This record gives sequence, structure tokens and C-alpha cells, in this order.
Amino acid sequence: AGLRADPALWSLQVVLSRLNEAKSANLGPGPRYTFIPSAASGSWGQMDLPPEVTNASLTRGNALMTGGGVSGAIHNTTAGAHDPGKVVVADAADWLADHFD
Repeated sequence: AGLRADPALWSLQVVLSRLNEAKSANLGPGPRYTFIPSAASGSWGQMDLPPEVTNASLTRGNALMTGGGVSGAIHNTTAGAHDPGKVVVADAADWLADHFD
């Protein structure tokens, strides 16, 4: 049984919600980790995922870390609607600069 891609995580709303959580200091007693389900880039957009990632089991544990092991083209769009086969690309550089000293 391999890992399966979860298309529910591929929406801009989920990414923005998680980034909003991550920018706030953790006031709890233990560490907090916030998973941001996006690719990191220097600009916002979407990245195409190949069918073998979106439709099939991910049988290698590191497949999620490498986007399924296949890179895709980046489209310059910030549309909020879920588009099957695409993952959000977050502007990680600007986000980090805006929220951390």
C-alpha cells in the first residue's frame, strides 16, 4: 500500500490558511509544525503534476518530497479554484521576508 496524493490539499485557500497559521508565534508548551502543501518559489503560481502523481499511488516515501519525482511547468496564476493535476506554488521568499526578521 503506497501513499496517495490528496487533491484536497492542492487549493489556494488551504495554502493561505496554513501560511496564516504559520506566521503566528506558537504559544503552546511544545513545538508546532505547520505543513504547507505547496511548492516553493519566488512567485505565486501553479505547477502541473503528471498523471502518475495525481492518479496513482505514490509508492516511494520520498515521492511527496520531490513532487512525485517529476518537475512540471509553472503557470503564473493565483486562481483559488481547485484545478486537478495542479499544485499551488507559493512565493516562499517574500512570505519569509514579510513574517520573520
